[in-house]
Amino acid sequence: MDVIVQDRVTLPMLDKCDVVVVGGGLSGVAAAVATARKGMDTVLVAERSYLGKEVVSSRSCILDQTDKVLSPAIKEEIIGILQEAGGYKRNRIDVSILQLVLDRLLRESLVRIYFLSKASGAVVEDGAVKGVIIANKSGRQIISCDLVVDASDGAVVARLAGARFQREDEFITVRSSFVVNNSALETPVVVRVPSEMELADDRVYIDPTLWNGELIVTFYLYGRYNPTNPRSFSTASFNSMRKVFEIMNYLKGNVPGFENAMLTGISDEPLFLNGPRIVGQDMVTFHEAIAEHIVPPGVGCAVTYMEDMNEETALFYIPYGCLRPRGLRGILVCSPHISVDQVIQPFLYQFSNAIQLGESTGRFITGVLRRGG
Repeated sequence: MDVIVQDRVTLPMLDKCDVVVVGGGLSGVAAAVATARKGMDTVLVAERSYLGKEVVSSRSCILDQTDKVLSPAIKEEIIGILQEAGGYKRNRIDVSILQLVLDRLLRESLVRIYFLSKASGAVVEDGAVKGVIIANKSGRQIISCDLVVDASDGAVVARLAGARFQREDEFITVRSSFVVNNSALETPVVVRVPSEMELADDRVYIDPTLWNGELIVTFYLYGRYNPTNPRSFSTASFNSMRKVFEIMNYLKGNVPGFENAMLTGISDEPLFLNGPRIVGQDMVTFHEAIAEHIVPPGVGCAVTYMEDMNEETALFYIPYGCLRPRGLRGILVCSPHISVDQVIQPFLYQFSNAIQLGESTGRFITGVLRRGG
């Protein structure tokens, strides 16, 4: 690959704080709220113009069995506000109202927010991360801090700081969704589609939302995608868009109740359910977490899986060392890109697990790191 060497530049200092959280997903929001409420000066950097990427961009508005097992405090607060606003009924969430709720939590917790800003570098001194370099429409700036919480897509801050990552998965599962109106379906349904559509499991999953006649249609792709490669990411996005039209046409012609359905919205971007994972100070696998049920000090999460053809939901624990990139200080990863295996990773995108991960990270920071380093 050709490279261009540019002269060194002096970057302006945009902000200083105790903790900077990079990433506006559920985990990042929960971590920022948890640290700010404990009196730590907290800044959140969000790549998008909205919060709650795991749910909002993929329009995954249904809470499933896994979500029902966990009740982190911030989750219950979010659900309570959603209910007051009419945005939560029958385990279904209005994703538009959710964005407003997350924004309200951050502002009431006195978190400073920078939207449409992306991490483009890390300030590292003697193996310790001292700040992040962000890029936005004003160029590049520095936010200095005592601690970085990396809740970004792909753990980009950890990567820029020089963290090691596990070997890349050869095959990646991608989830996409679209919204349909004027359907006569009133209950969830799974529809088999022809194998020629090349979906991951030859199925699409259809769930009603809060509103009469509105449905979320979810499907999965499986292929040699690389979430950190812009060309590969673009290919996955294009394939997802193309599948939306194929699936919609099939449903209209083959599923009773879809005859008058109209496509009214699609995922803002596909969600890569497995991908980069750091090499942490600790590592946990699905077997260790579920079969051996090791319970270290750490993050309590939940998983629903098939065991002897029976659906099982179980709690498991992720050691705090899985959040700490090996060889780096001053940074915690707070996203599905922590040091777990590819079986556990997809479950960390789920609503309750994502919030639990962020809230537990915030408690760990305020309860341990600030006292003992």
